[in-house]
Amino acid sequence: MFFNNGLYGQIRAQAYPGGRTNTFMNNVTVYDDEQHVFQKAWDRQVTNIGMHASQVVGPGSANMFINNSIIWYPLLLAGDRSVKSLTEGPAGSSGGMASLTVKHTIFRSGSGNWPLQSGIDGGGNLINDNPDFIDTSGNFKLNCGSPAINSGLNNLYPVSISNNDIDGESRIYSTIIDRGAYEQQATEVIIDPEIIISGNNMVIHINANYPIQNASWNLGDGTTGSGVYIDHNYLSNGTFNICINVLTACGSKDTCFQVNIGSNAIGYPDEVNSIKIYPNPTQDITWITALSSDLPFTGQLFETSGKVVRAWNITSDKTSIDLEKVPAGIYFLRFIKEGRIVKTFKLLKQ
Repeated sequence: MFFNNGLYGQIRAQAYPGGRTNTFMNNVTVYDDEQHVFQKAWDRQVTNIGMHASQVVGPGSANMFINNSIIWYPLLLAGDRSVKSLTEGPAGSSGGMASLTVKHTIFRSGSGNWPLQSGIDGGGNLINDNPDFIDTSGNFKLNCGSPAINSGLNNLYPVSISNNDIDGESRIYSTIIDRGAYEQQATEVIIDPEIIISGNNMVIHINANYPIQNASWNLGDGTTGSGVYIDHNYLSNGTFNICINVLTACGSKDTCFQVNIGSNAIGYPDEVNSIKIYPNPTQDITWITALSSDLPFTGQLFETSGKVVRAWNITSDKTSIDLEKVPAGIYFLRFIKEGRIVKTFKLLKQ
């Protein structure tokens, strides 16, 4: 994993006079959202590229092979290339040979065309297909629906080196390897309905930790329907069993709970009342406090669309979370303990 690694590019297979290198880059993620200008030291020629992949200075050979990887530079300008392979040297030096072969890799290209300068297309590459990282400020795992999931080529990965991804998880989770440094593992869909009851009226806004493709429900009085928003009037007081099914790109999930119509009691969710957050609204740091007896639990920050943008393991009775780089807007901060949503806050980031 290479993230904003500096002015002169992240990875280089380089050979000097008489040298020879063969470098293999398998299942690597390279991301850089800083704009760089690269120059040759001897003639100051500007080359707008993201990364020097293979380079020869004088006679020799440098060969790089990039497989099942993601190379993503969101700030490339029109005509810019992601990676460059070059053979060069000071005036009067004899040339060498530099080669770059790329297979089953996702690239960002400023031109919209082949994103490599002097590179060989080995097949299976995707150009400008957003890999859909969970969080480009530091969490480069893949969201469900990413084009990198189950789209690599298994025989390009040297299993003899490691059977695990960068996070220690199984390198090939299903039958086909993912592209990039992280392998998408099994994901649990969590449903978090917001419930408001007033008299015999019940309003439910169905949320989940992944974008909802479809939601269907049974309200316990013979009423069924679909959609993420429910506004229903019961004809009598009593206890009703609500069942909701949601479908997301990460799979489907069912949940059932009870509501008491005619009172303020709601059977879902089971809250841990000691969890507090402050300040809210916030511009940067938000604090989470809880009783030690209620620890540990997981905190997740969601957009209103249901997409998770941050996640934390809360193990202390007072924990700070840094939201400075999170765009301004309305979010939900939800806490999960032993598979149950135990508290939800609406959080305003200024």
